[in-house]
Amino acid sequence: GLYHSKEEFMKLDSAILVEGYMDLISLYQAGIKNVVASSGTALTEEQVQLLSRFTKNIVVLFDADSAGQSAAMRSIELLLKQDFEIRMLTLPEGEDPESFVNKYGVEEFREELSRTMNFLEFQMRQFEKAGMLEDPAKQAQAIRELIKTAALISDELKRNLHLRNIARKFNLREKMLEQEMDKFIRLAKKSEVKR
Repeated sequence: GLYHSKEEFMKLDSAILVEGYMDLISLYQAGIKNVVASSGTALTEEQVQLLSRFTKNIVVLFDADSAGQSAAMRSIELLLKQDFEIRMLTLPEGEDPESFVNKYGVEEFREELSRTMNFLEFQMRQFEKAGMLEDPAKQAQAIRELIKTAALISDELKRNLHLRNIARKFNLREKMLEQEMDKFIRLAKKSEVKR
């Protein structure tokens, strides 16, 4: 749907990324024209690069099932590497964009769009649902994953603001989290040198 939506992306400086063609078609027909589909759950670097020509602001809206939510988590990394501003939207359980807009209409869908969250909030909710925030060992793993994701942000100020939010959420010292982030940044630089 990139060809049909690219002008709308530039006009609104925003894109809505959905999984499948039927989601794309249903939203487009309902008047939401800044929409593009990844054609399944596997977003690619090439798709992200193409999209970055038209906007750097994206709402990721994958299906509410576990496969869709896992794919949404994986897409965050690809989008951050291309300096996207990422907002996440999760529809009610059992709904996808096509079923939601057909059942509730475009105005209700627009209302849902006003409830997007940043990607770190989304990740925290996913970890919470998985029960990772109850056990100290799993909580440490979840925090490291959040920091690893935030380390992908190239803008140092934004990266540090996200780090501060993580520290507040878990009532931890920022300095300690900065050390963890520095490890991930060094690892990322090493892997890029190897390429």
